[in-house]
Amino acid sequence: RKPLFIFLFFLILFFLLLFFACFFVNAAPQKVIAVASIELGNPTAKLVFKKESVRDVVTQSLYQQKQFKVIDWTRLSSVLFRRNLEWSDVSDDDKARGELQEILLNDYFLTGSLSNFSERIEYGGGGFSKNKTQIANAQMDLFIKDAITNEVIAAARGLSEKKQKVKQSLGFGSGAGAKLALAQQTLNIAVTNAVKDLVEQMQQKNKQAGKNK
Repeated sequence: RKPLFIFLFFLILFFLLLFFACFFVNAAPQKVIAVASIELGNPTAKLVFKKESVRDVVTQSLYQQKQFKVIDWTRLSSVLFRRNLEWSDVSDDDKARGELQEILLNDYFLTGSLSNFSERIEYGGGGFSKNKTQIANAQMDLFIKDAITNEVIAAARGLSEKKQKVKQSLGFGSGAGAKLALAQQTLNIAVTNAVKDLVEQMQQKNKQAGKNK
């Protein structure tokens, strides 16, 4: 019985190793995406945010999805600088895009814009003390483009609205910190919504491509 037990043990172990080997061999490698330019689309957005900080939020949100290997724009920017190129040059020049893709080995570029950001205040109450509600709205538009052809592979729009009630007494402000925090929260939600939509679209495309093989 003992030799039979040992034989069965090693047979099961062999099939388990074979299964995991096949799994890892057939598993599709993660695509590489470079987060490129993120623009600020309206005057209010330009007053509240910096392009670098918005791009950092997009990069972090994309990384947290764990669906791509994400390349930091700083590396990409340095390559463009060495080639004396702007992003518009890369978008218009097929050869430049191909050479840049070969250097970075990325499959996609992600571009986009904080197309709209607005803030308003609604007041209520009266007398020496009044309540106010700060309201912020954001719209983030993101695009994934093929690194070689510049074709738009996926596009998504993330919307968000955040409200914050503040009790303001006469002669005292609610503080710039609370206003800035509200703006940041609104941006984060808009970015997350857009990124999740993009990832879902890419997953659907990959599934469809797998079926067509």
